[in-house]
Amino acid sequence: MPKISDYEFAEISRQNYKDHSNYILVNIKKQEIKWEISETIKNPDTGLDGYVLQNPATNEIVISFRGTEPDSLKDYEEDLHGIILGDSDYTKKEYGKTPYLATPSQDAALTTGRAKLNSKDKTLTYTNKNQFTEAAPIVEKYVKKHGANNIVFTGHSLGGGLAQYFAVKHDSNAVTFASADVFDLLSKEDQERALNGEFKDNIISYTYPDDFVGTFYEHSVGSVYYVGDPAENNGKTLKTHRIKNYVSEDMYNEEGYFLPHLLYGEKIKGQLQSSPLELKNSGVHDFHIRIQTELMYQLAMEMEESEELITSTRIALTRLLDDHLATMKELRNTYRNRVGSGKYDKLNTAHVDEIFRELVDVESDGTPLLIDINEFEHLLEKLRKSQHDTGEIAYNMEKMSKDFKQMDQILAQWLQIRQ
Repeated sequence: MPKISDYEFAEISRQNYKDHSNYILVNIKKQEIKWEISETIKNPDTGLDGYVLQNPATNEIVISFRGTEPDSLKDYEEDLHGIILGDSDYTKKEYGKTPYLATPSQDAALTTGRAKLNSKDKTLTYTNKNQFTEAAPIVEKYVKKHGANNIVFTGHSLGGGLAQYFAVKHDSNAVTFASADVFDLLSKEDQERALNGEFKDNIISYTYPDDFVGTFYEHSVGSVYYVGDPAENNGKTLKTHRIKNYVSEDMYNEEGYFLPHLLYGEKIKGQLQSSPLELKNSGVHDFHIRIQTELMYQLAMEMEESEELITSTRIALTRLLDDHLATMKELRNTYRNRVGSGKYDKLNTAHVDEIFRELVDVESDGTPLLIDINEFEHLLEKLRKSQHDTGEIAYNMEKMSKDFKQMDQILAQWLQIRQ
């Protein structure tokens, strides 16, 4: 796979919304990268727009797709009929061959051009013309010319969905931003592969955790990383959906990769230690496993810290109870010592004990209490159990992360031996 940075993909996706004639320039950290346009992808009937780009210095190939545009009815139709309502038939040029019975629905499909009649065998075949079907022959041409592994697809929103779809279809690679969900457009076989995690290394998708479009999916096709802490998500919005939210240079390091403190995992929502694309371009195999292992270990450490916090809380509460009992005993004794003489000579210790019993709970030894001792002991027991459970969970998670890492290393060694 070509070694292109996060920022380059984001900037290409941004500039994909503009019309260019010969090239796209990407400026990052005072470095100018030129991407020559090999072919402009455009189909006015469907709203399809994009570019086939080549870096003349490296011969890297990127196929980028434009996303949904606010003033494009065709894009909204694509989002509705394809992304939201579509299935795997939507991406096929022809599908659903059936006997022609001259039903109103069949005739309507013929009239609107959504079907064609096969006069020889009296059958009707449904047809599609959309951004997926129109992009397919162009993609296939360049895959055949350069090889799927030498091409990376990219795009934002609907463009990200197109990029993911063709990366799956051709076992290629994609880096997308706030991608539309295309899981339902995949074949059953490719859906199973996605569920089995086969595209986790091939397809990297970035989205804000509160982006309505970028998080509108049940099953992710590749690996998804959040730009921002999911714990701070207060609901879904479209404000973070725009591509401009991904192209601020202060979000990237000198090499053009996302600063890792901005990124969070999809499942184990911890902070990443490295950009996933940087790991991939550095030659780290199964980088998504490495990331999940790191996140699992982080969570284990947080659980251990939680266990320590629970321990210190239990100790503090126990000390509080001891101090409370000592203080209340001292208060009781102070008033018991004042009665029976002087201006309190008409009162005795029984009167003191009686007034305490009227005001607060009293222990069997006569110690007055301002707290419910049973509830307090119940709280301490819950903390004790939480401490035990948290410690056990932390231990097992740390062990799992170490075992996971060890197994990954063993498999990597085995693969090297088998080569």
